[in-house]
Amino acid sequence: TRTTNGGDDWEEVFSGGPEQALRAAEFISPTMGWFVGDSGTLLMTQDAGDTWEQEDVSVNGYLGIQFPTFDTGYVVGALGTIIKYIAIGTDITPVTAATEVSINPNPFSTFTTLTYHGNESLVNASLLITDMAGRRVRVTAIAGDRPIVITREKLTSGVYYYKLLNENNDAVVSGKFVVE
Repeated sequence: TRTTNGGDDWEEVFSGGPEQALRAAEFISPTMGWFVGDSGTLLMTQDAGDTWEQEDVSVNGYLGIQFPTFDTGYVVGALGTIIKYIAIGTDITPVTAATEVSINPNPFSTFTTLTYHGNESLVNASLLITDMAGRRVRVTAIAGDRPIVITREKLTSGVYYYKLLNENNDAVVSGKFVVE
């Protein structure tokens, strides 16, 4: 559904059926946006929702979408799948369709293990951990794609955010974990 008058009236513009429950939406401009959902649903509009196109990326289901900048976005899917999108003109192209991240256990009380498998190598990379306020809590150098053990040491109970940074300090993947 969409509204053009602040929510007074709504009209249906797309219905994918009950097997395509939509989970999240993101608009980066008044005309360009996405919906993601079950059964690999990834819909894009470039005309403020008048028409919707199904993007061709096959994953079991998408849980969320976010564009931290106008031209770079991330879709989070089931089983730790993360897909990075880069805008080139008006085209949005998936560039990392095979990234898998898992953090287990989550929440944890003594330690957890972060496992990364993706298209981008983590040579000379680092793991940045921040607290809810965005304050840097820990930075750990990592090499290669082997599992990363995160200990509770100096982490109080709460929610923390992590970013795997490549050698250029660009975020390859990010997420959150909970310390009990």
